[in-house]
Amino acid sequence: MNNTISKMVIADNQSIDRNSITRLIANILNIYESDPFGTRIIDCNGVTLYQNDYFEKNFDWDYRDKKCWKLFEENETQCPDCPLVNQLKTGKAINLKTTK
Repeated sequence: MNNTISKMVIADNQSIDRNSITRLIANILNIYESDPFGTRIIDCNGVTLYQNDYFEKNFDWDYRDKKCWKLFEENETQCPDCPLVNQLKTGKAINLKTTK
């Protein structure tokens, strides 16, 4: 099976070529990198996939392959009132503040 993306089908049945996908991802990452605050992308399993330079420069966290509840709350299991669960249900982005 070939793991190379050549097209991505979007909701309205239009397709986007690989160059457009590459430019889109680069533009999104530029937005995250220019954010003067900490920005993270966390997957539906609670794993941080990406964090911007703010986190890299201001926090000595090794976030790779760690669940957010372990990083932020030092819990071994998902928080009972996990905002990630609610975000996945509503589909709306969330902004969280942490003291860590």
